[in-house]
Amino acid sequence: MNKTKKQKSKYIYIFGYGSLTHDEDRKETTLHHYPATPVIISKSFKHTRHYLTLDNDMPIRAMGLTKNNGSLITGSIFKVPPSVVKRLNDRERYYKKVRIPWKHVTIYNNNKINKSIALYTYEINPKYIALKDIKSWEYYLDLTIMGHLQYGLEFTKLFFKTCKRLPESHSTYEKWLNSSKVFSYHNDKWNN
Repeated sequence: MNKTKKQKSKYIYIFGYGSLTHDEDRKETTLHHYPATPVIISKSFKHTRHYLTLDNDMPIRAMGLTKNNGSLITGSIFKVPPSVVKRLNDRERYYKKVRIPWKHVTIYNNNKINKSIALYTYEINPKYIALKDIKSWEYYLDLTIMGHLQYGLEFTKLFFKTCKRLPESHSTYEKWLNSSKVFSYHNDKWNN
């Protein structure tokens, strides 16, 4: 009798909720274009996304997920092989990889997703969160917002409603759009 065993996938999905939503920024790490699908992670996942500063000694502005009562989290998922997971782990060295059960995920468009493949994201390691606020890094925010904009204005506005601790000068889509520091997508480093 030949029984076929269910093969374990060598691929995993990664949920990006900051600059990893930006196709070209993601490609700089993955070295290949892995198509992404917009998703919303439900409050029941018990995490919240914050704009934050990492490591007082070498300040880095970034997005981070922290465990708490939870809120909606917008972002995108993309499927990658093990070699790329290592590159992502190196990039996200201030974070730990955690699994997201599919029951917390809503696909934002009509893309088909193989939910038998595991989904992971990166949760901030609290020891690296700086206690003081320092000046925001608009370019990082621009990358994240541009990544969201490829899925539409409503998806982007949901980012602003659900991300905690955004700088006051960029705390809504309208404030961000009217900022003189917003980079032009056509003149950013990816298109030069």
